[in-house]
This record gives sequence, structure tokens and C-alpha cells, in this order.
Amino acid sequence: LTRSSDLSFEQGHSDVPVAHRESWSEAAQKRMAAVGELLAAKGLAKAMGDVQAPLFNAPAVAFFTMPRNAGSWAMLDMGGFYQTFMLALTAEGYGSIPAYAFVKFPEVVSKYLPITDDEQIVVGVGFGKPSDAPINSLREARPEMDSILSIKG
Repeated sequence: LTRSSDLSFEQGHSDVPVAHRESWSEAAQKRMAAVGELLAAKGLAKAMGDVQAPLFNAPAVAFFTMPRNAGSWAMLDMGGFYQTFMLALTAEGYGSIPAYAFVKFPEVVSKYLPITDDEQIVVGVGFGKPSDAPINSLREARPEMDSILSIKG
């Protein structure tokens, strides 16, 4: 899927394995389909594709890494770290987006940043001051909390 030297159409191969969309849960697949429908309904499907290639036009990207030999439970810490980072950005008036597009070519990221071979790039978070571009107006509906959370006691 390569288009000349442009990596935007090349199949990614991030350090953290990604499941094929067809193996995701039914709820996740429905959510992805709903986002696609929302983009199409608002006339933003092309705009979304256009901003993914240049990494969402983010003026800055923070990359979160962890040791390759870290246990699986360390991924919980990673989620907490980057979520807290994004909440702090929001509190300071910045917008942010975690995206596979930032990490799908780890060798390119490692070429420009001091990331050693014993680290894996887990997530990239693009951030900056939000613009008034139409794509930034997209707000998808979130599921009701009790449809995704069960508390038993």
C-alpha cells in the first residue's frame, strides 16, 4: 500500500501488536462504523483522511515508551500516564489526540529521537491549540456508562 516515498499508505508495524479490526469486539466494530457514518454525514471523511497523513497537523507529539521486557501489567501504568498527560493538556487549553498514525513506523520515530533498542514505543499523543477547522468540531456520542461498566459488590 505504498505511494512513492509517502508512508501514509504503507501498512504500519508498531512496536505494540495491533489486532485486525475484524477480531475486535462487536461493540468496537459498531463504534468504528458509527464514527465512519458520522464523518460521512458531516462531510468530513476526506478531511479525516487528509489530516491523518500529516499526523493530524499536530504542532507537537509526545511519545510514550516503556522497556520491551516490562510485564503486561505495565500497560495499565502507561494508560494512566498518557491519560493524565492529556487531561493536563486539556486543563491548559490544549487539544490532544492519541493515534496509531504516530507510532505505526517506530523505526522512523527512533531515527529522530533518542529511543534505544530496549524500549518500545507504545503511544504517541499529538497536541496543540485547537483550530476552528471543521474536523475539530466532530463529537461522537459516547455509550451510557452502565452499558460498558459493571460494578458488583
